[in-house]
Amino acid sequence: RRVSIDISASYDAPAQLVIDTLVATAKADSRVLEEPAKPYAVLMSYGDSAINYSLRYWVDGKDYWDTVFDINKNIKVAFDGAGIEMTYPHLNVHLDK
Repeated sequence: RRVSIDISASYDAPAQLVIDTLVATAKADSRVLEEPAKPYAVLMSYGDSAINYSLRYWVDGKDYWDTVFDINKNIKVAFDGAGIEMTYPHLNVHLDK
């Protein structure tokens, strides 16, 4: 079964670093399969507050939810270790006198 995890990261994070970190996180999990396709990540779109990425990988059906939960947690750990900031919607307000 194919898993797709959508995630956003700061515009300050180099896109290739984010992609490499996502793929490495998936490959580090022994339940992630190399067939029918190796894990991969792509830059999906540019949002108002972040760049949106998607991580895709394959697992046996019985491992679907466990890998989704574990890899989501491990992405946060990997991003923290790589200095990749996960963002949230925000608005900058500038006040003039």
